[in-house]
Amino acid sequence: MENHRIEKVLTIIVPVYNMELYLDRCLASLIISDNDLFNALQVIIINDGSKDKSLDIALRYVNRYPNVFEVVDKPNGNYGSCINKGLTIAKGRYFRILDADDWFDTNQLSLFINTIVNLSDELDVLITNYTIQGKGLHNIKMQNLQYGKKYLADDLNFASTQNALMLRMHAMTFRTELLRDCNLKLQEGISYTDAEYCYYPYVKSHSISFYDINLYQYFIGREGQTVSKDSVRRNFDSFYKVGKRMLDDFISGSYPKNNKRISTINFISNSLFNIYCVYLVYLTKSSKEQINMVNEIDSLVRMDTDLNKKVLKFTYKKIPFVFLWRYFGFKLSILF
Repeated sequence: MENHRIEKVLTIIVPVYNMELYLDRCLASLIISDNDLFNALQVIIINDGSKDKSLDIALRYVNRYPNVFEVVDKPNGNYGSCINKGLTIAKGRYFRILDADDWFDTNQLSLFINTIVNLSDELDVLITNYTIQGKGLHNIKMQNLQYGKKYLADDLNFASTQNALMLRMHAMTFRTELLRDCNLKLQEGISYTDAEYCYYPYVKSHSISFYDINLYQYFIGREGQTVSKDSVRRNFDSFYKVGKRMLDDFISGSYPKNNKRISTINFISNSLFNIYCVYLVYLTKSSKEQINMVNEIDSLVRMDTDLNKKVLKFTYKKIPFVFLWRYFGFKLSILF
């Protein structure tokens, strides 16, 4: 990479809350051997009111690599507040998130930065492969599309089971100015706002390209992780707030009948699944407020024929639990 091309091409936001057991692995994965490529990185560690030694670990990296790493130490505001803060100070042409208990493949990161440096066109979304780590390995990669080719977002249908998994924070890198142009601001003080982070810039995007780069290493199995069943049950209100906000946007947006709309429906349905599943499967007793929340969501879903069809196909252990509730008043939580 020629010296005159050295710039901050990629900003990586690392939200941190009590991650002392994992943060060193995460940050060490960002130290690449090519000095020019390394200095093209901006790594912003957002310490979200941690009470352990996370801040000390972060500061070690800042002291050792001050041209790349920086720390924002702030009161706890949850995930969305970290992304909001990071976006205000991002300098990279492209922007992505790395959770503190996950990591990047260091060699693949070098390849990815070099790919961005050599882009011949301005692209809104860059999508890379990722690996689910934990009990075994599960590689997630795009199917039936050409790597490195520029696609129009309106033409792409992500609805297949495998390709739908590419509409995730783990795979998506956004052009920083796209995030700013769509006035991205995640809800603060709640969990699961990574869905908002992906949804809003995606619906505003025009161009997408895919790369055979297995960058993100997504670790599942940590105690207390937000993907656990207990955490999902406890965070019903967060699912509701995130799903309701996206639903309001989708219903009022008058999105054209194209492949992107189909992909958007598939994307929203991930959050909706959690709302219905917690209420109909995980909760044996529901408050009046929770009942009202689900009825409100269900009323919005019924306003769009395509989205409604998708929701009625939701299954838990192969049982169409939304269908049973809608037409027979039966909640699967009775059985589970």
